[in-house]
Amino acid sequence: MNTEVHSSNTREDYEHLGFRLLYMILFFVVLRICGFLLFLTAVVQFMIRLFTGSNHSGVKDFGDSLSQYIYANSRFLSFQTEKKPFPFSEWPSPDTGEQEVIDNKDHGESKPE
Repeated sequence: MNTEVHSSNTREDYEHLGFRLLYMILFFVVLRICGFLLFLTAVVQFMIRLFTGSNHSGVKDFGDSLSQYIYANSRFLSFQTEKKPFPFSEWPSPDTGEQEVIDNKDHGESKPE
């Protein structure tokens, strides 16, 4: 087993890591705030659904965009990508693809066949 470590880090590499650490701290704080916002979004959507019987499309779209932002933020924090999330890139738009539809009658439960 080869355990040789190559020390090819240059001053620029260390500077990059230093700036990345600052961005990571910033985005970690933002991630915590977004987690709380996602919780509030879920509570608001639940209350709207409880009292009106249907979802609010604006709240639903915001929740979808926020969850995509949280995903992008998490990928940056875990070194999966070097692409910084919003405000260094565009805010994610809500997914307009096929979405799960919850039937009001069975509350999303599948019926036995």
